[in-house]
Amino acid sequence: DGEISYCTLYRVKATGISANRNSICNFHHNNFSSIGGNAFHITDKSEVEIFENNITDCSYPAFAILLKCQAKVHDNIVRQCDLSGMCIRNATKVDLYDNEFEDIKDCGVSISDAEMVNIIKNKISKCKVAAIECYNSSNALVENNDITDIGQCAFFSYVKATISCTNNRVSNVGECF
Repeated sequence: DGEISYCTLYRVKATGISANRNSICNFHHNNFSSIGGNAFHITDKSEVEIFENNITDCSYPAFAILLKCQAKVHDNIVRQCDLSGMCIRNATKVDLYDNEFEDIKDCGVSISDAEMVNIIKNKISKCKVAAIECYNSSNALVENNDITDIGQCAFFSYVKATISCTNNRVSNVGECF
């Protein structure tokens, strides 16, 4: 139903872009900086593709994928988030590939109550807590990622969550799993 591309959003006090109520959207080639909320807030059974965006200095996760949404998130660069780089909450399916998450004050990717999340070929570095956190019966497939300089855990799974990891390169972390 919509597309937003080639925009610059700077010094936004709350959310940069929101899609909700069964929206079908593409968001690409946008630049975000000094965002007081999420760069992208996707909710309520929406389907989106988010790609080739640059996001710097978010007060909340750059991407919030929520409430039965489906998303393809790829080829984005995310730097300097005060919370997680991405939060996935009660989503149906999320494909996350070829992104860079760097200098994140919490988790690179935080997953809760999600049916299926595929995290493939991403670079995740300089997170204070975990590269990937998965909890509350979520399922994540994690393959071919480069994970480095993580404060506590590369992979953090709890409360009946499942993380299947294959062929990831992990270095300079507090604990691997």
